[in-house]
Amino acid sequence: YGVGLIGGFAGQIDKLIIVPILGFSSLGNYGLALQVVALLMTFSTILFKYLLPQDSTGIDNTGLKKIIIFVAIGITIFGMIVLPLIIPSIFPKYIEASSAIQIMALSIIPGTVEMIYSSKILASEKSKFVLIAGLISLTILTLGMIILGLNFGAQGVAIAFVLAISAKATFLVCANRIIK
Repeated sequence: YGVGLIGGFAGQIDKLIIVPILGFSSLGNYGLALQVVALLMTFSTILFKYLLPQDSTGIDNTGLKKIIIFVAIGITIFGMIVLPLIIPSIFPKYIEASSAIQIMALSIIPGTVEMIYSSKILASEKSKFVLIAGLISLTILTLGMIILGLNFGAQGVAIAFVLAISAKATFLVCANRIIK
């Protein structure tokens, strides 16, 4: 319940921070970039739902996890190179979103790592580590959006997003080693 609550709060805090600092225009660009990242994360999210019961029963899917990481790298490259060329033609009013999409596409790899390790940790019934990771991510996202948003605008908010996801993934990798 706590993990879901933190995730829901993290999904809404950006709107509360971006509007007073950068305005509705930047929120719209960030929102589009966030939707594109969610679309790019679809493959990893589907596989997380497959891996969680597999990890819970003790089935080792190391080969599949390596494939997921390689696919995530490919999706990241696609998001950084191809999407900024396509987005302005599809959404001409959201040209600023292209740079945010390029930056936020970098979150696909740590986001995928985060899902793989969340599955491992939840399967070992050590959910407090996933909760702590969510709190760390939320704190970095909130502070990063304020500090980087004030200094770098929409790109700063995108950087804060990537830092939050990366910190969450890093913590879960370290927590997994502690659990072992």
